[in-house]
Order: sequence, then structure tokens, then C-alpha cells
Amino acid sequence: MFNKSKAALAVVSAISILSSSIAVAQTDDTLEHITVTANRTSQSIADTLASVSVINRTDIEASNARDLVTLLNSQAGIQIDRKGGFGQTSSILLRGAQTKHSLILVDGIRIGSATLGYKNIANLPLNTVERIEIVKGSRAAQYGSDAIAGVINIITRKGEDTQLSATAGTNNYQNIQATSSINTETYALSLNAGFEKTDGFDAAEGFDKDNDGYENLNL
Repeated sequence: MFNKSKAALAVVSAISILSSSIAVAQTDDTLEHITVTANRTSQSIADTLASVSVINRTDIEASNARDLVTLLNSQAGIQIDRKGGFGQTSSILLRGAQTKHSLILVDGIRIGSATLGYKNIANLPLNTVERIEIVKGSRAAQYGSDAIAGVINIITRKGEDTQLSATAGTNNYQNIQATSSINTETYALSLNAGFEKTDGFDAAEGFDKDNDGYENLNL
């Protein structure tokens, strides 16, 4: 015989599960990225007319990228012209434009090189990066002529706990990174430190034979 009580219970359970799923979906939809780079004001990406992408700390850790250059090279619309391995100069081509037409900021402050004529981010460790806001398209009205192709704003990390990571690999590769913070009623202190080293390999075979090593100590 058809049991009405069991059928009613099944329907109620199904409705409950469906309601929970809808609630979770609505909660996920309310989560939004906030950017301050596109128009120099804090606003959600949905309200920004420019093409904006944000790489947060979770994305950085999930990418398994060993340096900032590799991470940016994985983003659509960005091409990196590397002159070698770790620590070598790298130029950024945003949407195919010249390197000098892409503005690089660290916490909203311009960075550059007086000798290269363009920005070099090869020595900026990923351990110090909290998030990256990438604006593709001209922002010259807000930032000047060096932002014709777009803006890349690198926001440094402000750790909320203590973390330690260590990596080893071929060519005597060693990487140790640590982050910590101290918060009191009167002050807040964030600390990022790291050491990276590799013996490298001979990048120019057929010439003077030597390994092109790299070492970076940052604090």
C-alpha cells in the first residue's frame, strides 16, 4: 500500500534540501571582489566598467607558481618576456602593448628602474604578495601616459597568523618563506621574510661554461 506519511516526509526533506541549496547559492552570489585600482576608489568589480581581474592569496597558493613573473604569465592578456631564469630581467606586455605603457604599482606606489627604462618585478617574492589587481585597458585619465595599456597593482601581505613553508628541488634549489604578525591595542606589525637560492644551469650553452645561479634574501 502507498504510505502517505512516508511520502510526505520525503517531500518535506526534498524541499528542505532544495531550500538549503538555494540559500548557499545566494550566499555565494553575495561574495564579491572589491578593487581600488580601476578608478582609484573602492568599488566592486561588477560596478567597474574596465576589464578587471583579481588574484587573491588563495589563488596564489593554488597556482604553485614559484615567482611573480610565472604567476602573471598565466593570466589572460599578459605576456612576459623573460631574459633568463630566476632573477633575470622580465618585461611585461599587457594586451600586446609596449612595456613602458603598462603601469606597475606596489600598494599604489609606482615602481621602476632608472637603468632598465621599464619595471622589473623578478625579485619581488610571492611570499610578500596578498593580492594583485589587474586592469586591462587605458587608465591614462587616472594614472597618466604610462598606463595606456593598463595597470597592475601588487598589494603586499599583512599576515594574520604565523606560517612557514620550505621547498627543495633540483640544481640545489632551496626556498624558505615565513610570515607572522603581532597585533595589540596600540600597534600592528606584519613580518614577511624569505630566502631563495639555486645553483642554476648554463643558460648560454656553447659560450663560457658556467651555471647561472640566483640568491634572494628578503625581509
